[in-house]
Amino acid sequence: MMNGAKDMRKSIRLALVWLAAGCAGSAAHAQDLVITNARLLDGAGTDISNGTIVVQGGRIAEVKAGGAPEAAGNVIDAHGMTLLPGYIDAHRHIIRGNADEWLRTQAAARMQEFLDAGYTTLMSGGDPVPAIFELKRRIDSGELMGPRIITSGRVDPPNFPTEAQARAEVRRLAGLGVEIIKVRMDTVEQKALITTIVDEAKRHNLDVMIHASASPEVMIAAVETGAGKLVHTPHGGFITDEQARRVAEAGIENLTTAGFAVPTFDVFNDDNVPTFRDGSPWPDGILQGGRPAAAQKVVNARILWDNGVTLGFGTDTSYLPIKGLKHELRTLNLMFSERDIIKLMGPNTAAFLEMQDEIGSLAVGSRADLVLVGGDPLESISNLLNVAMVVKDGKVVVDRMTREMTWNSLPDWSGVWAMEGPTIFDRATQEGQGGSVTPGVRERPPYNEEWEAKYQRNLALRDENRLPDPITNCGLPVGFPRIMNMPDVYEFAVTPEQVWIIAENGPNVLRIYTDGRDHPPPEERWGTYTGDSVGHWEGDTLVFDTVSLMASEEGPTIIDRTGLILSDAAHVVTRMRKIDDTTIEAVMTIEDEKALTRPWIVTKRYKRQPDGTRAYDYACNQNNRNPVNPVTGQTLTIGPNGEILDRNVERRIVED
Repeated sequence: MMNGAKDMRKSIRLALVWLAAGCAGSAAHAQDLVITNARLLDGAGTDISNGTIVVQGGRIAEVKAGGAPEAAGNVIDAHGMTLLPGYIDAHRHIIRGNADEWLRTQAAARMQEFLDAGYTTLMSGGDPVPAIFELKRRIDSGELMGPRIITSGRVDPPNFPTEAQARAEVRRLAGLGVEIIKVRMDTVEQKALITTIVDEAKRHNLDVMIHASASPEVMIAAVETGAGKLVHTPHGGFITDEQARRVAEAGIENLTTAGFAVPTFDVFNDDNVPTFRDGSPWPDGILQGGRPAAAQKVVNARILWDNGVTLGFGTDTSYLPIKGLKHELRTLNLMFSERDIIKLMGPNTAAFLEMQDEIGSLAVGSRADLVLVGGDPLESISNLLNVAMVVKDGKVVVDRMTREMTWNSLPDWSGVWAMEGPTIFDRATQEGQGGSVTPGVRERPPYNEEWEAKYQRNLALRDENRLPDPITNCGLPVGFPRIMNMPDVYEFAVTPEQVWIIAENGPNVLRIYTDGRDHPPPEERWGTYTGDSVGHWEGDTLVFDTVSLMASEEGPTIIDRTGLILSDAAHVVTRMRKIDDTTIEAVMTIEDEKALTRPWIVTKRYKRQPDGTRAYDYACNQNNRNPVNPVTGQTLTIGPNGEILDRNVERRIVED
């Protein structure tokens, strides 16, 4: 049920959604694709036993029974699996622990876990501000892969006990750009203050969702505040039909969290011991209500449903997404049929987010957020856990059907390739004119003060043509990421188990393992020239992660001839794909907690050379005119005046 204020909020949200789609579309590289031979099911009226969906420009362009249309492009045969709208968790605690540390070290892996579970949209249950905004920015910009994030800000009475304080906090959060206000209501006596919060939120076109689960009486008090949404069905007693009808008549949507007090297994231990949802012992750890809450929540959810309340899906969990999904589904299935749950998870949850015209269904014009699962969820709701493929905004973001790629499905990177532009590592930040050998060329990576000073020293040496470049020591690898920045040609050897980047200059080889292995544990790593790289394929994009790099400061590696350097804490995520028939693009996101103040994104492109071009051996030693240290055998670097530039070497040279 919609009122005028809700209509305005919905219009604003839809405008923002369309703007975000326009801004992020190019970054996400939405694919035109066809998924055919699938059971189509969405809980909003689509139920086709064998059908096809056509995706164009990130949205659903056609839904039909039968096979793929003629002249279809990228066709995915679902082999009879079930295609549903992307999953939505409308109440999820996302960022845990230290927010800055989480964003730096965990965000990418945690967001991939959500995608792997089938989630394409998450509403924050009150995560720290501004960290949740930064997470949303990274995903919307395409810098990070993950579900779209709907932000919320908390205004809980214990933290803002006066009307003035509560109104001020709502204004602050509105100014920051939160999309909804969350309030926790534990007693009926808090109604007056929360009514004030709701009033202030409406002044800023913000809805309020109230955590009012302590009892049915608190739920009714929350309804009387004028808020538009409730999170969590109540426990602390069973609700009556009359109370449920009051919620329905007020047009208030609710979320489930049916599994709140139900024991979890195999989440916090592997010995079959039941725990509460935070890992504390069950049932002693249950908050507010004890054992009866396990039954009251799911029964009350059914009573609300039967009396016409729009009930959506929210887990209110913070552990592994697939585990939280499994826990909530098995609890809901006690009181809801499989078909009920499909409706609850799709169109109902989209309505809770005021996004029913955008997500939550397979309707033409909706965003192409799709989940392909093995089996029929109407036979067993647990089949929703069998995620084979996930599509977000028309882009395949999880593909277990072809993750173990066969030779025939690998992208064609054959031929000989050459890097575009001069060997300046990040030309986007270049100041001055000319190539890497021109004195005065400046790079501006986001160094901290200490490492900027180190780089300035190298620049000064470069300007005097006195910077020792280890590449002149014949036989030394250039290391990573410098191997991506070489002047001579490349070949890319692509197999299901490995990808090799082979640079003629050196020669140098970067090995990327795509056979499912992970990095060695930290205690078994050591710094090497090219580090340790493991990757996987996301459609036609190679994504690889590189750690264990040898520090370039005072060491045998630099990134380019201007003297760019990184520490041994450097961590690089590279996304590499063929953007057209003649161009391969590599986008490197470099993080270094010792040297950089923020991630440094560098893009390199490589052009395919004419057919018949060959790559040859580069035999540095055959033209080695530099002197050799007679003790170590090291080729020494000399300046234009013949002075040895290498540090800590014997100055006496034996000449033949």
